[in-house]
Amino acid sequence: MAILGDVDPEGRVVLTATGIVRARQGQLEEAAKNFRLVLETKPDALDVKARLADVQARLDQPEEAEAGFRAVLEKNPNHKFALEHYSRLLMASRRAEEAESLLRKASERQPNDWSVRLLLGGVLLAMNKDDEAREEFQACLGAAPDDPRARYQLGLLAQRAGDLTTAKKEWEQAVETTPAFLEARVALAQAALQERDFAAAERHLRAGLVQTPEFAGLANSLAWILATSPIDSQRNGEEAVLLAESACEATARSRHEFLDTLAAAYAERERFDDAVKAARDAIRLAQEGGNEASVAAYQKRLESYEQQKPWRDQE
Repeated sequence: MAILGDVDPEGRVVLTATGIVRARQGQLEEAAKNFRLVLETKPDALDVKARLADVQARLDQPEEAEAGFRAVLEKNPNHKFALEHYSRLLMASRRAEEAESLLRKASERQPNDWSVRLLLGGVLLAMNKDDEAREEFQACLGAAPDDPRARYQLGLLAQRAGDLTTAKKEWEQAVETTPAFLEARVALAQAALQERDFAAAERHLRAGLVQTPEFAGLANSLAWILATSPIDSQRNGEEAVLLAESACEATARSRHEFLDTLAAAYAERERFDDAVKAARDAIRLAQEGGNEASVAAYQKRLESYEQQKPWRDQE
C-alpha cells in the first residue's frame, strides 16, 4: 500500500493544501511560504502560482501579485482562478477598463463559459454599465438557471433601479435554490431593515446562521437587531452578547463595527462599563482606519452608554 510520501516525495500536495487553508484563515505570510516552497520544486505549478499571487495581493504587494497572475495567464489564458483574482486586483487598483478588457477577451475565447461571463458582468456592474451587466447575468442564467450568483447580481441591478420588489424576488429565488448563499440572505436582511421590518430581518439572518454558523458577519448583524431593535419584544440582550462576543472573537477584535455591536449588546444587558470600553475600542479602530463617519456614530452611542442608556435603532 503506497503512502503519501511515495507518490508525493516533495510534499507538494500537503504544502499546497496547508497553504490554501492558511490563506482562508488569514494567515497570509505562512500561506505564501507554503506556496513558495512548492514552486521551488515545481515552478510550473500554475494553480499554486496563482494562489501565491492572490496572497500577495492581499498582503498589499500589487506588483508581485500582478506579475504572478500575468505569468499564469501567459501559460494558460483561460485559468479561472487567475482571471477572477487578477480582475479583482485590477478593480481594487481602479483599473476597471483593464479588468473589463481582460474578461471580454476571455469571454470571446470561451463564448459558452458562463462563469467568465459572470465575472465580466460583475465588473460591468461596478462600472455602472447596467444594461451590459444585465445581458451577461441573463446569459449566465440561460446556461445555469440555478446559479445563485447571477440572480443575486440581477437583484442588485433591480435595487439600483429602485425596484426593491423585483430585487427581493431574485434574492429569494437565489436562497431557495442555494440555501447557503450568504450574499442573498444578507441582501434580504438589509432590504427588510430598509423597510423597517425587523422581524423579517431577524428571520433571514437566523436562516443564514443555520446554514453557516461560523460566519461572523451574520452573527454580528443579528446581535445588532437583538440589542437595538425598537420593538421591545424582539430584543434579547443575553443572546445579543453571546453573538457579538463570538463575532469579535472570530475576528480577533479587529473589526470596529463588530465592537460597536458588542457595546450595544452590553448596554442592553445594562453592563454599561463594558459597553463604554467596547465603544471606545470601536472608536479607536475606526479612527486608525480613517473612518470618520463611523467615529461620529460611535461617539453618539458612547455618550448614551456613559449616561447609562441603551441604544435604540431609530433610523
